[in-house]
Amino acid sequence: MGELLINLARQDLMHPATNYCLFDDCEDRRDFSKSMRKPEICVDCLAKLDSAGIGHNVIREAKAILRYCRRSALEFAVSQTLRNPLTTLSLGTATGWLCKTLLSRQDLQYVLISAAAIPLLVFLKYKFRSR
Repeated sequence: MGELLINLARQDLMHPATNYCLFDDCEDRRDFSKSMRKPEICVDCLAKLDSAGIGHNVIREAKAILRYCRRSALEFAVSQTLRNPLTTLSLGTATGWLCKTLLSRQDLQYVLISAAAIPLLVFLKYKFRSR
């Protein structure tokens, strides 16, 4: 997106300052990683884009994409954590221990039936969603 805006503006917007702008020229990789996690477009670059005749609609859409990128990083981290086998193993072990300790034998049957039904429903969702 940064390259697209540079091409539209027909000028180089990259700058050496590191202020988490989309156009930061990060020489230090630690700064680059921070900038990628919370990108913005700094005030100076917004002024350059405006003076280059880039429409406010394009800038607003670019900011919306950057907001989406920040938000989806957290969602990605949460989803990957929940999909990790070690996470599910530890949650399953803790749940099994709690059920065995706290529930009677009759109540445990209902828990096992619902625990078996959930993976089946998820499987069916993915099987028929791909069609």
